[in-house]
Amino acid sequence: MLNYVEGYARSKKKVMLNFYETSYGSLQESIYVFYLSLELNYIKAEDYKLLFDLKESISKMLWKTIVGLRSDCED
Repeated sequence: MLNYVEGYARSKKKVMLNFYETSYGSLQESIYVFYLSLELNYIKAEDYKLLFDLKESISKMLWKTIVGLRSDCED
């Protein structure tokens, strides 16, 4: 989230895109932390499913933003 916020604060689209891509990568990495938490019995399976579904929803929104910014940067 911090990378996203920092990217949002940038005025140059290519710089903003870089922060959003970093945010996307971090979001994808987060699912492993959720999975590890599940395997170590820190969270229940239903909590993992909820987290995974939320991650997927956020991922789709962020990816759409990235694709739009890439298009803007090509102009």
